[in-house]
Amino acid sequence: MIESIRFIEPSQHLTELIFVSDVCFGKGYLGFPDFQSQQAVCLGGFIGGQLVGFALNQCISLFTWPDDLEVMKPDLPVHLVKSIAVLPEFRHQGLGDGLLSASLALPQLSSCAYVVGYAWKQVDRVPVHHQFVRHGFLPMMEMPMFWYNDSLAKGYHCDLCGAPPCNCSALFYLKKNI
Repeated sequence: MIESIRFIEPSQHLTELIFVSDVCFGKGYLGFPDFQSQQAVCLGGFIGGQLVGFALNQCISLFTWPDDLEVMKPDLPVHLVKSIAVLPEFRHQGLGDGLLSASLALPQLSSCAYVVGYAWKQVDRVPVHHQFVRHGFLPMMEMPMFWYNDSLAKGYHCDLCGAPPCNCSALFYLKKNI
């Protein structure tokens, strides 16, 4: 049962955040700089007093838009749901959905005109597709081999592909921020 979902200061939970990220996405996918960025807004999901999931959000402007998303550069600031992770043994209890709901309600990101989220596409399946759609997102575009270069540079292992490189696609979702 979900104990709480709340804003957390990443510097106070870095070890736990990195552990959850490494388990969920592969060792090295997210690092200290991702959580300590000035634009980062982090939510933690707690069960039994333990951090078992997180949502990493950012307000991205034209000047801070990641290079790997060049094809999508917006004219207005965008709320990027960068990552939502829940340890495997705590999945299917509503925590991921709760983290997405809480992310969409963040006052720090309410000035953004749009919300963009992206997800790993595993063969013909996107595990979080239904959560994005349930929250009003529309599938926008697919970028083949999205994590290829990043997985080689950071050396993380994809659950599906194994050792680098990761050949998985990313599916991007868009929602107008009301």
